[in-house]
Amino acid sequence: MKKRTMLAASLALTCALALPAGAAFADEPAAPAVKTDAYGNVITGSKPQPGWPRLAGDIALDTMSSIVSSDAGWSVEGGTVVIASGEGWWDALSVSALAGSESAPVLLSYRDSVPQQTRDQLKRLKPARVVIVGGEAAVSEKTAAELAAVAGSNLKRYAGADAVGTAEAVAEAVGNKSEYAVVATAATFHDALSAAPFAYAKRAPVFFTQPDGSLSSTTLSAIGNRKVIVMGGTAAVPASVEKQLGSRFLQRVGGADAVATSKLFAQKRLDEGASREGMGVATANSWYDALTGAALCGKQDSVLLLATDHDTSAITEVARKGWNTPSWKQCSGWIFGGTAALSDEAMMAIPASGYTD
Repeated sequence: MKKRTMLAASLALTCALALPAGAAFADEPAAPAVKTDAYGNVITGSKPQPGWPRLAGDIALDTMSSIVSSDAGWSVEGGTVVIASGEGWWDALSVSALAGSESAPVLLSYRDSVPQQTRDQLKRLKPARVVIVGGEAAVSEKTAAELAAVAGSNLKRYAGADAVGTAEAVAEAVGNKSEYAVVATAATFHDALSAAPFAYAKRAPVFFTQPDGSLSSTTLSAIGNRKVIVMGGTAAVPASVEKQLGSRFLQRVGGADAVATSKLFAQKRLDEGASREGMGVATANSWYDALTGAALCGKQDSVLLLATDHDTSAITEVARKGWNTPSWKQCSGWIFGGTAALSDEAMMAIPASGYTD
């Protein structure tokens, strides 16, 4: 009888050792499975909650207001406000260095009227100076006068015959406040926007190539002796531009697409010491949110990440890099725009995202 008892105990021990770790006997409840999303976030509820807050509104102008009046935004009265067209990106892309040199927010306007959201911000900030970037095709004289009247301040306009000329005029206004400059194409907005926080923080003018891809003689003259970062691949800015720049050419930052270029430039800036606090994420599908948001990121000397619902690689490979590892450096930031621009599900790529009921 004793031998049978010992044999039974031995068989039970052998069976237990043969079970895989975490396995249960038939009469024991199975351990609950841990569900995670595509980014490794543990799903504890049903509602996705991105790790960074949104600065957003129903339309782009509401998002602009949310960005400018946020806790980290602009509240001091008597400063400068920079106005750009809300109906086209061409002139608007060159505003960052000027806004940075004045520590100013970027507000949007229509050509023929002043949006209520812009009126509200002008009344709140009571600027001593309103600066318009772009010609009358961007903001008419009637609208310019209206802007000045609403703000109760002086008004100045910087403009050229086209985006190239406007960028040159802005650079002249900024003066020699930076040893750097940026060159990008004005044919699309993405690459210039990725560099916009850098342009704001460093007061680095943004210049544009001509329709044939070259730099004009006046642009080369306006660049002066600045060190130039070329944004985008050779499909955007031809390799011949590097030869035109000569010893002024510092480096090219260009990826396979807009998101990749954003990712590369943001990582470059962080490696150079830009802050991991004050990052921004904006859609790569439009420019409104990124333009006003870039100024906020530049104010923090941080970076802007472009993303889409189908490509969040800039977030996962820059903001989330090293997440939950000993080398992790805490980062923080904002999502610019509503869920129509970037869904909550896609923004779960942001660090510290989770789920709530």
